[in-house]
Amino acid sequence: KLLESVDVHLAERSYSILINSDSLASLGQELSRLNFPKRVAVISNPTVDNLYGSITCTSLETSG
Repeated sequence: KLLESVDVHLAERSYSILINSDSLASLGQELSRLNFPKRVAVISNPTVDNLYGSITCTSLETSG
């Protein structure tokens, strides 16, 4: 369940930022439910990647 959606208004380049907590394990399923494109980019740094990279990538890969 999404906690918040923030819209970034940039004319034809507008997009939404979806914010949730404690949901990395179900991230892939949630993006699939939203019909999100199959190709995504994960941007991080070494500290965050060491903490959350594995669970994030596993969730995305598992859901296709």
